[in-house]
Amino acid sequence: MSQRPETICHMITGLDAHVEVERWCQTDGADRDEQVELYFELQESFGARGYIVGRVTMEPYAEGGILSHQEAEALPKPSRTIHIADNAQESLAIVLDPKGKLHWKEGMLDGDHLLMALGPEVSDLHLQELAARGVSYLIAPEADIDPAWLLDQLAIHFEAKRVMVEGGGVINGLFLKAGLIDEISLLMVPAIDGAQGARNVFDTGAVSLKDSLKLALLFVEAKPHQTVHLRYKVSN
Repeated sequence: MSQRPETICHMITGLDAHVEVERWCQTDGADRDEQVELYFELQESFGARGYIVGRVTMEPYAEGGILSHQEAEALPKPSRTIHIADNAQESLAIVLDPKGKLHWKEGMLDGDHLLMALGPEVSDLHLQELAARGVSYLIAPEADIDPAWLLDQLAIHFEAKRVMVEGGGVINGLFLKAGLIDEISLLMVPAIDGAQGARNVFDTGAVSLKDSLKLALLFVEAKPHQTVHLRYKVSN
């Protein structure tokens, strides 16, 4: 039985815990692009096998066309469990896309290899499309992808020892309420969104975490561009 990878939720956030960077007010005397670049530098410093996000986060980057049935006729029948493409030894961009809505031009995105976590109802046509374009995929046994199952698959098939969760609040909340987040890493920026209903670091729906989690400060450091890096241990 595999040991699940250490899982760190790593996010950049304003003072109100909102995560849509383009909505934030400006930081006086600091450049927003440099703050965001620092976030990615910190991500690299963890040495993780890859990062996990959801469909909504990745939708702006999925610019591929839909494979036609005529094109699919020349391709082999796809695996209904797992497909590992040639570039899978690279760092991974792991995307939860249960209904198979995202279409990619190729299997690499900004130096990371795309690994799609799909639901069981995704069509053979979509699987052929992913495989033909060099994208890896895993097919979950149930439509609602179990985050524990996903982490187990990453350990078994990709030898993952550490992964980052960097989704929107729903994906982050999915892993948090399942008791699968070991640490929270926040790059705090002096900026505020303030809008009602804006996306937060964690969204667990109606599930309260009041009696299920304990947090402890591990690390705090002032960083360049008026930011602060905070790290918390999560106990379930």
